[in-house]
Amino acid sequence: MDHNSSKNNLLSLIYNLHEKYLNKATREKLKEKRVKKIQKIVNQVNHWMIENPRATENDYDTQITIIEQQERYAERKLNEVANEAVEEFIGIDFGTDSCCLSVFKNNEWSTLLEHNSNIPSYVAFADDILIGKKAKDHYSLDNKNTIYSMKRFLGMKGLNDFIIDR
Repeated sequence: MDHNSSKNNLLSLIYNLHEKYLNKATREKLKEKRVKKIQKIVNQVNHWMIENPRATENDYDTQITIIEQQERYAERKLNEVANEAVEEFIGIDFGTDSCCLSVFKNNEWSTLLEHNSNIPSYVAFADDILIGKKAKDHYSLDNKNTIYSMKRFLGMKGLNDFIIDR
C-alpha cells in the first residue's frame, strides 16, 4: 500500500468508526466512558493527520492499527450488550375458580396475589372492566355482564362460540 492509499484507508476507518459508534442509537448502548474514548481517539487521529501532512505509510499504518483496535473493542462491547437482552415474562395459570399470575423480571419470579391469595377467575364489564375479587363481588349485582370460570373459554375464538343459558 502506498502513502495515499494508507491515508485514504485511515480516513475511511475514522469515518466508519464515527458513523457506526458515535451515532445516537449506538451511543445509548455503549457506556458513556467508551463513547468518550472513541470520540477522543477519532479527534486525536484527525488532529494527528492535520499536524503530520508528510507522514509516511508506516505512520499511517500505526494510526490504522489504533483505530482498528478501538473498533474491535467497541464491537465486542456492543455484542455483549446485545447478549444481555432484557427478558421479562408473565406466566398465567388459569384455574376454573382462580388464576395465579407470576412475573419474571430482574432474573427472578414474583407472584402477583390479590389479598394474599390467587385471583378469582372473574371478569365483569361494568362502567369499568373489573377483574378478580371486585368482579366476583360485582357478580351478585350484575351476573349478565360478568364472566367466571375463565378456563372454559381458553381455545375459543370468541365469546360467541360459547352460549350461556340463563
